[in-house]
Amino acid sequence: MPQRRAAPLLYKLRAVFLPASGVFLVILLSTLANFLSFEVWIALGPADLLFTVPFAWCLQGVRAKPQELVAVALASAGSLAFASGKLSGAAAADSSSVALAIVVTLLCRACQSLQTVLLRNACRQLGAGSGGGKPSIGEKLLEESSPFLQTSVLEIAALKMWMVAAFSLPYALATEGAGPWREMAAGNFWSSGPKGALLTGSCVITLLFQLCNVGMNAEASSLTVAMVTTALAPLTGLALALTLGSGGQAGRSLAALLGLKASELTLTGIEVFGLILLGVAVVLYFLGQRARLREARSSTRSSAGSGVEFQRDPAPAM
Repeated sequence: MPQRRAAPLLYKLRAVFLPASGVFLVILLSTLANFLSFEVWIALGPADLLFTVPFAWCLQGVRAKPQELVAVALASAGSLAFASGKLSGAAAADSSSVALAIVVTLLCRACQSLQTVLLRNACRQLGAGSGGGKPSIGEKLLEESSPFLQTSVLEIAALKMWMVAAFSLPYALATEGAGPWREMAAGNFWSSGPKGALLTGSCVITLLFQLCNVGMNAEASSLTVAMVTTALAPLTGLALALTLGSGGQAGRSLAALLGLKASELTLTGIEVFGLILLGVAVVLYFLGQRARLREARSSTRSSAGSGVEFQRDPAPAM
């Protein structure tokens, strides 16, 4: 069997371009969504389900399980209930701002889901991870993937971050100018106060997160990755939204800590109902993923026992 070889640089850049573009759009839209309404942003975290499941079906051939389809339906109903509650409770002068916050948040969630699916495809296309690009259970074979190409997770993460930085720097200069760069170049930025340490820590966290994100996508299917991104952080966001909107002392203290106005975060009955539906959707999706993982483990043991391997045609040389 021919040995695996390193993928050409141009081939790698082409594979990573779309996921990196998705990350830039997520940065752009999430910043705007948080500016418009922090409450809407955290409450609609589980809306990722509305997009990840159909994207995985269209781009990877992965069919959703019954629990996952019910989760998508509940997430749709919960998002609709919460959005309608926010719009009906908003003052006439604020209704357009709330509507824009909902639209931007949903667009951001769609971009997040799309870049997750595209990153998984790129990792498979470039032969990253312990599986060397082999499909997880339910995934279709990629036309441009090859068992003879090999790219490390670190290399894909580095290329992805480089491309995101290339997109972000012109945007940062256009929106904020050169002032922040001059401030960072000044000696007192790093020597006085915690600003320099906080910036360094933020960079380290970002690098580690992107490396872990690529590694997770190289090893697991997009629907499994979505279980982590749509179950852990969004459940925390839902709990945060319910606490802020409860009107109790804990909610007021938390709002003051975050610099938010507690009076603007009070939840109506329909909004609470929507958040509950979103929480139930996350739990059902988690249960569906547990069933999928059990099926994957069973299939892996069966394949190992029978010696079955996936075969694909090599990718064209660049």
